[in-house]
Amino acid sequence: MQDTDTPAQTRAFTTIDRLKIARSFGKAAIHYDDHADLQRQVADELLAFIPQFKPVTHGLDLGCGTGYCSKKLRQLFPESRLLALDLALPMLQTTRALQINELALVCSDAQALPLANDLFDLVVSNLSMQWCANYAVFFSELLRITRSGSSVLLSTFGPQTLREVRAAWAKVDTQVHVNEFVPLHFLQQQAQEVGFSCYSKVLSVQRGYPSLRALAAELKGLGAHNMNQQQNTRLTTRKNFADAELAFEQAQSSNNVTAVTYEIFFLHLQKP
Repeated sequence: MQDTDTPAQTRAFTTIDRLKIARSFGKAAIHYDDHADLQRQVADELLAFIPQFKPVTHGLDLGCGTGYCSKKLRQLFPESRLLALDLALPMLQTTRALQINELALVCSDAQALPLANDLFDLVVSNLSMQWCANYAVFFSELLRITRSGSSVLLSTFGPQTLREVRAAWAKVDTQVHVNEFVPLHFLQQQAQEVGFSCYSKVLSVQRGYPSLRALAAELKGLGAHNMNQQQNTRLTTRKNFADAELAFEQAQSSNNVTAVTYEIFFLHLQKP
């Protein structure tokens, strides 16, 4: 994916796709944490952006997954009213099992929040906004539910994520096998157009994998299947996968792993 403007509507997920996303992450809930080292690392980086000494009476963990950020937020703000929201009900059930003190749970879509206007002082969303259908709607909802002066902390993947996997498959066919993500300037523009001030940081993380199959197993364990509308609609043959795996392994280092890039965008939004 090139670093060009990408209208939100061109990557919009249909209602069926939203259900597909919910089912995919729902199935992954039971073993999600076994594969979520990167997600926890990014969450810790994201939570470090929380403004010091800022009072929080109402906080929201948006796209809470298995509750890692919810638990951290409760530790940081023991007296605040916290809500955890996710599209996948099994994720919320996993969060509930943590027995976080006085944490309200809501199963809903981030683009149609069943929440009151001007309610939250702080919203945190770790590596979930990339599954939204329309960023303009997403940011508008965030603006609606937050109070003046509030902070919204977001993390998401950038276009360079999994570029090594994309390059390996490009040697096999022209199909889209890897999720594609929008550039940072597009996200900044969308947030600013609805009324937020926007500050950002970019982090590049590399993780080593012994094979393409090992990486695919991790992504499946996280529920992060290929959700692009332009995804490969043809059956991937064993030969095609073997050819892609060979191309992937040709980039291995001396310790027999291939370094795979994850580009992480952090956005700190403030409502005037």
